[in-house]
Amino acid sequence: MTKIGYDFYEIFFSLWEAPKGITGYNIYINEKASPMWGSLVYINVDDTLVWNMMLKPRSNDIEEAVKNSIGLVINYLYQYEEIKRLMEEGGDMVGNGIW
Repeated sequence: MTKIGYDFYEIFFSLWEAPKGITGYNIYINEKASPMWGSLVYINVDDTLVWNMMLKPRSNDIEEAVKNSIGLVINYLYQYEEIKRLMEEGGDMVGNGIW
């Protein structure tokens, strides 16, 4: 929508490397522009908000924000896969969770 959002998107996907062994997800990058403050850029993985930040139109700040967001998205994907794996294993589901 804006130059900030476009720059963020371009830098994100130029630096993005999908984590090995993790598939079946979609990454959405959106923004809400504010003429006074810059743009609120946010990243969803499927339906979950993973990262958001208000960005001003300075390229150094945008690149730093991209690097930060990539780390958080990758961390989220690994955690989500671990939770899925644990749920599939089943394990001991007896009791009330306290004992």
